[in-house]
Amino acid sequence: MRRDIRRLDWEIDEAEATLKVEDREKAKEYLPKVYDDLIKLNKRDKKDWQTLWIWNPDGYLSEEEFNRLNIRRKLLSNTIGIMTDSGEIRHDLNEI
Repeated sequence: MRRDIRRLDWEIDEAEATLKVEDREKAKEYLPKVYDDLIKLNKRDKKDWQTLWIWNPDGYLSEEEFNRLNIRRKLLSNTIGIMTDSGEIRHDLNEI
């Protein structure tokens, strides 16, 4: 699991670097993998959106690791856009 945690950190690093060098559209490609990997490491299920981003003590991450990675995910999502439950990434949340 340590390798999976390092890979998730790398994915977030790559998304951040892509955002700086290229643009938001290119960086969006990383977001689904970041979400999926953090969910997997936290042993959560996308079907339960109410607890999805709450640390799971039965997961593979310590609470500190989860909090650190989840903050990075949130910051990345705030910059790139959020991923809806349908998998769509939206940046302008005011659009209907």
